[in-house]
Amino acid sequence: MEKKINLGEMALPGQPILKIEDNRALRLEATLKEQDIRFVRPGQSVVVRIDALPDREIKGRVAQVVPAADIRTHSFVVKIDIPADKSLISGMYGKAFFSIGKREVILVPRSSIVEMGGLTGVYIVSSAGNAVFQMVQLGDARGDSIEAVTGLKAGDEVVVSKQEAKIDGRKVVVAQK
Repeated sequence: MEKKINLGEMALPGQPILKIEDNRALRLEATLKEQDIRFVRPGQSVVVRIDALPDREIKGRVAQVVPAADIRTHSFVVKIDIPADKSLISGMYGKAFFSIGKREVILVPRSSIVEMGGLTGVYIVSSAGNAVFQMVQLGDARGDSIEAVTGLKAGDEVVVSKQEAKIDGRKVVVAQK
């Protein structure tokens, strides 16, 4: 409940004097990029994480995809219904995680990424046990890892340590896999 006018103040015709919120039906409004909106449909399940409750995941459902983009950001608003919960309070902030399909990716630790002469790559361990610089194209970041879109294949061993600028050709001792 929010009071809009104080005792003794004059209310104008049509001016709200009190705002009452119903916590029995909560809705999260999320903003999605233009290129991702095609993957979202009303009724779709969504995982919601509330910033104030970081250890909890709440299952939500897409109620509406607002069919108008923000002109400046080229993003769309998606309204997500979330079930009533006594620990949720209107006005809390959260994040919605949409499943837009699955694909297999190769993730490498951020600490393995090397920038050398304008090239981005990682050192991999050759069959002879030497460090070899391999150029990669990076994709989406996920925490401490980054997707290697091209340049690596499943099973490649990536060198992760405090790397010197040039370790190309040096013998590598594998500490752990």
